[in-house]
Amino acid sequence: MSVILGIDPGSIKTGWGIIENHRGKLRCAGFGVIYLQEKNGFAGRLGQLGSELQKIIVQYKPAMMSVEKIFLGKNADSAFKLGHARGVALGLAGQNNLAVGEYATRHVKKMLTGTG
Repeated sequence: MSVILGIDPGSIKTGWGIIENHRGKLRCAGFGVIYLQEKNGFAGRLGQLGSELQKIIVQYKPAMMSVEKIFLGKNADSAFKLGHARGVALGLAGQNNLAVGEYATRHVKKMLTGTG
């Protein structure tokens, strides 16, 4: 059985989901949102994100992490903050020897909805 952790990173909230693949049968094993405490400042939120993601990694023991690529829209500041949150997730993937897949938001949307 293989286990994949999907991450939709953010500097205020981060979504996550766990998919188990057992002989071609996919099952959602868990999902949730990590709400980061704005009062802790940006560095504190990144630390909280790392702690919470590590708990998920320990609980579900994924072999792979899938992370959303940065979308550079009109607000560059948001893209930079997203980049920091991605960095926390990718750093944990490295520490925990997880394979990493990075996917563009529009690619995932097209796969799921047929448009994008």
